[in-house]
Amino acid sequence: MNGPGRDGSWSCRRRSSICFWLSSGWPKKWNAFALSSGLLTRSLGMLIIDEIRMPSRSPLVKVIGGSSTFVSLDLRLFTQNPASVGCIVLAGSDFLPEVEEEVNSWGTTSILKKSTDLKSSRGLLIYEDDTFGPKTFEYTTPPIRATQGI
Repeated sequence: MNGPGRDGSWSCRRRSSICFWLSSGWPKKWNAFALSSGLLTRSLGMLIIDEIRMPSRSPLVKVIGGSSTFVSLDLRLFTQNPASVGCIVLAGSDFLPEVEEEVNSWGTTSILKKSTDLKSSRGLLIYEDDTFGPKTFEYTTPPIRATQGI
């Protein structure tokens, strides 16, 4: 699938419902892509691979979190066509295949943009008790942001 106008400025290769970025740079005409692809919405937030700790449980690892994740899943619940929900996932060189498979299983239209120079965004969420009450969060790797131009 080529970018808007088929000028080759950007493209993605479909593998089920997820697109993999093939060229460098941010797409100049994302809105045109969204319209031409039949997307009703798109999420441009962050996907973070979390570790979650609670006092009386074993740590949960490789948990998909972040604003983009929850927005995409929420929108997916309220549409008849999950593929009409679009999401850009900014990933590092260490992006886990199992996370990629999970995102792919949602049936949304996602662009996975991998950086060869950065690590994937990861976080540590620590709950003070087992009721999902008071908690602390910290990034364990620097977060990848769209403004970094990966």
